[in-house]
Amino acid sequence: MHLKYLLKRAEIFNNITPEIHIINYHDGKKEVKLAEEKERFIRFFNNVDNIFYHQDISFENFAKNGVKQH
Repeated sequence: MHLKYLLKRAEIFNNITPEIHIINYHDGKKEVKLAEEKERFIRFFNNVDNIFYHQDISFENFAKNGVKQH
């Protein structure tokens, strides 16, 4: 939660949305929960083109392998 607001402050200060990758998936996470979470992040930041919500990778897999480049 604190990191989210730190990123928002950076966005406001620089007048640009940084490229943000959200990795918050785990086995058994419901589709409804994924959709709600994604929508909250999209509403929170100004430029949705810089928000990348990865709903197919866990943080553990990200730590091991990173994310695929878009």
